Amino acid sequence: MLKKIKFSFIIFLSIIFIKCANISAPNGGTKDNTAPILKKNYPLNRTTNFKDKKIIIEFNEDIKINNALQEIQITPSVGNDYKVSSKKKTITLEFTKSLKENTTYRVNFNKSIVDITESNIAKDISLIFSTGNQLDSLYIKGKVIAIEKNKNSDAIVGIYWSSDTLNIFKKQPYIYTKCTNGTYNLENIKEGNYDIIAFDDVNNNLKLDENEIFGFNNKVVELRSSINSLNINILNRKKIDTFKIINTYTIGNKIDIDFNNEIKKAGIKGKDIAYTISNKHLYIYNLGNYKDSLEIQLAITDSNDFKINKTLKFKTEEKKNKKELPLINPLANSKINIDKEPIEITFSKPIKGLSKNSLIKMKIDSYDYKYLKNNENYKVNDYNDKILIYNNIIAKDSIKIVMETASLLTINDDSVYTLTAKYLINDITETGSIQGKIITNKSYFIIQLLDDKYIVKEAIRNNTNYQFNKLKPGKYNIRVIEDENNNGKWDLGDYNKKQQPEGVSYYPDQITLKENWEVLDININID
Repeated sequence: MLKKIKFSFIIFLSIIFIKCANISAPNGGTKDNTAPILKKNYPLNRTTNFKDKKIIIEFNEDIKINNALQEIQITPSVGNDYKVSSKKKTITLEFTKSLKENTTYRVNFNKSIVDITESNIAKDISLIFSTGNQLDSLYIKGKVIAIEKNKNSDAIVGIYWSSDTLNIFKKQPYIYTKCTNGTYNLENIKEGNYDIIAFDDVNNNLKLDENEIFGFNNKVVELRSSINSLNINILNRKKIDTFKIINTYTIGNKIDIDFNNEIKKAGIKGKDIAYTISNKHLYIYNLGNYKDSLEIQLAITDSNDFKINKTLKFKTEEKKNKKELPLINPLANSKINIDKEPIEITFSKPIKGLSKNSLIKMKIDSYDYKYLKNNENYKVNDYNDKILIYNNIIAKDSIKIVMETASLLTINDDSVYTLTAKYLINDITETGSIQGKIITNKSYFIIQLLDDKYIVKEAIRNNTNYQFNKLKPGKYNIRVIEDENNNGKWDLGDYNKKQQPEGVSYYPDQITLKENWEVLDININID
């Protein structure tokens, strides 16, 4: 009897094992790295007189759709007037509206089709067909360069039917493509007059938004034969908004008014007030009776010369007292080039008595302390909340700054902490220099020294022999801007006026600078 029970138990375990083994695939084996292969498609590629609303493509294995809205590219654009589905080995794309007559369409599936096992991408799946009796065959090729950092762009390049009322910020392109390593190829275009735009489509809506970088061709493209080299530079444009107040709030006796654009100049009127300006922010202090409403007249101009003239009323609270801690930049105990880096002391609110002499004393190397002179060694800004110590001080080893604040009070009568900061001076052997020539017949240009992130570190204007000295070791780039109007800045152009940005040239290689090095003959031709 015992033998029968043991035998039955062994059979029972065997059955369970077999069932468990059938549940999942065996481990190991060769990974599937093979992309799905297209077996057949409807319509056939390069079909003419296509009148259907469905496209059907079939593969050699089961597949699925991945990121259809971002990856499937249909030109001319049909917007969102289509739907796509997958079933086993088949993809069906169905147009929900009739296609245009006598039009050549191209459907690129890009990376949207993958197999269901390892998500291998079906490559180079595209289809061309025409709703008329011939395929359009013209093309436009070229390159797109993002000139702010001198690199190839993967921008969208699109053409629009040219018209006097074209608004590129509201329409999708008629035909578009995406650059690959800065190269684009717009294909299957019919004869016509087009505007061509390149833009960085950050939100993938196939429209140029006003905060996206873009570039354009000055003239209408009169396409009668194919074009092999139409190059476009793209550059960031600042969105120009109508000047407006976006936020106001009060903290104690201080009123904060935030604007959408940078403030260039301001006229503020009101009884018993003081104010400061910082970039896009206006800070107003009620120095009178906080129990009464405060009426303020604003006359503000922004960096685009838009104006706000407005009267506002505020109810403030009793002032909040807090001992003031000055901030200093560069940070204390760092190493600096004193003749290249001015020292800035910043306060969170205006300071009374900030312009008096005998306020800041400096110890240079091992010499005794000497008081700095206002408007000779340093400057106080118009709002009495910032001090700039000039970079006209000569030191070999170190400097030490002491700001004696015992007699200072904030606008709210708070006391101010004493400030002490010491700096070590970079030895000449710890730095390097870059020099070269600008070969040009132009009178006005700007030579910019950029770091490896293309941030401007220094600039020299209108000098064909240039030299940047006492530079920290690192990687640098040199950019030359053709400053046509000699205003000292890079003008970004205007699409509505078909005005391109001012021309720019780069030294082709990034410069590696080491300690105690001179890099010579960094010459750039801008003719």
